[in-house]
Amino acid sequence: MGNPRSRDVLVVTARLISPPGRKMMAALGLCGILALLGLATWVAQLIHGLGITSLNCNVMWGSYTAVFIVFIAISMAGTLVSAIFRVTRAEWGYPIARLAEMITASAFIIAVIDIIYHLGRPDRIIHLLLWCRLQSPIAWEVFVISTYAVASYIYLYTTMVPDMAEILREGRVGGALASLYKVLSINWVGSEEQVKRLDSAVKVLAAMLIPTAVLFHTVASWTMGMLNRPGWHTTVMGPDFVAAAIHSAIAILLVVMWFFVRFVEGADAMITEDHFRKLGWLLFASCLALAYMKICHILTEYYAGEVLKLRVLNSLLFGEWSPVFWGFMVLSIFVPAVGLPLVLKAPGDRAVNGVFAIAVLVNIGLYLDRLYLVAAPQSLPYLPYRHIPYTPSPAEICMLLASFAGFALIYMVLVRVFPAFSVWELGGRGEGSYEILPRNPLPRLILLLAAACYGVLLYIIARFIFAPLYGPEGYVAASEIYKVSAVPVAIAVTLAWSAIIYAAYQLVKIEEVGSSWRG
Repeated sequence: MGNPRSRDVLVVTARLISPPGRKMMAALGLCGILALLGLATWVAQLIHGLGITSLNCNVMWGSYTAVFIVFIAISMAGTLVSAIFRVTRAEWGYPIARLAEMITASAFIIAVIDIIYHLGRPDRIIHLLLWCRLQSPIAWEVFVISTYAVASYIYLYTTMVPDMAEILREGRVGGALASLYKVLSINWVGSEEQVKRLDSAVKVLAAMLIPTAVLFHTVASWTMGMLNRPGWHTTVMGPDFVAAAIHSAIAILLVVMWFFVRFVEGADAMITEDHFRKLGWLLFASCLALAYMKICHILTEYYAGEVLKLRVLNSLLFGEWSPVFWGFMVLSIFVPAVGLPLVLKAPGDRAVNGVFAIAVLVNIGLYLDRLYLVAAPQSLPYLPYRHIPYTPSPAEICMLLASFAGFALIYMVLVRVFPAFSVWELGGRGEGSYEILPRNPLPRLILLLAAACYGVLLYIIARFIFAPLYGPEGYVAASEIYKVSAVPVAIAVTLAWSAIIYAAYQLVKIEEVGSSWRG
């Protein structure tokens, strides 16, 4: 498949940035209404407490946590897919790389919001940052998630710098948006040195993001996997989370691609049937990987025959959680495993529409997977408590709908403000000259903030590696064992911040070259 011409890419990208039409306004309005419904539900929750949910003394994590994990999964693998395209130089994926990166940018925001409304006292979230217990995997998750979020946003911004300069040079934007582009394009003129430095920054960030993404979701799984609770305490939990994240990210990318092809004029010149077929096979492969994880989990726990673990598994396979479990298995495993090989052999639009329909079902099924994974082990009391069934309340369902609507709303705003396709990778620059502006302090500010955040991280690392962790009698040994398991996390996060600082330094040099450019 040949790359589309630069002019075609530029025209389609600029068309997206132009004022929205009626269909887009209707979509924005619908998503906005659902998001406001979620906001109203959260206000009601602040007034009346978590009692308006179905959370109880047994099931303290429910649909809210499941939605958080879903969006963390989407955010992880969105940038991961783009990074793999660039590291492997898979040029067929360049037209959809930016779409995947914007999925990450949108999903991260919703994931953070999900955590805030899960807290009964959201004003106390600062306590986690100032007085967190370093023995807790939740603290590790905060460090890794924040690192991956910063890296993803820097990665997205770095790849957009030439595109914003090109769109600005072509006069495709005006007013406040033109002023924003002038600042963000940091005097890009497309010189050989600038291209070399930008390529170096993108390569380093992409190479770093791949292992960090795997670590990121593995640490997210440890929030449950490190607890000695049947149904959670298993070594398969980390690989299961990673496989499910990749499965969901490919599925949501296919959904986004379908909407672009159907509703954005000219997008079908860049997002072709070939993209749907290749990603369809990747979705099939990720489906088999996730099925393998589930089989390993179920068979090993059944074979062990531990009573408490068997209670959880029986509730999934035959008991109160069986509709949710088998709903996931049908929608996310059986349907893609059987349907994708058949659909991908169909001609033309039948294949594209079939892959889209299966991707939608996969995303629904993966929410069910996260729901039973979070709630089922908690719903079975291991002390002589009364069994309280858990079903998401109307408030939780409203927040679920609002989360997906908010994700769509943020995504549509992003593609309306920033270039949705990578013009510089798909066709290069056109004819003409760039406007050289006075020195731009933005790259230096990014570098300064990155270095400051890295310094705080180094303090935290030193704190749990070198400072003893005291506690009640018999607890110090556990704390020291924690250090052994946390050191690899600290090393990986340190390497990630090193890549972030390196990319920020390259942005500074790019701006210096541009501001002294004489053509």
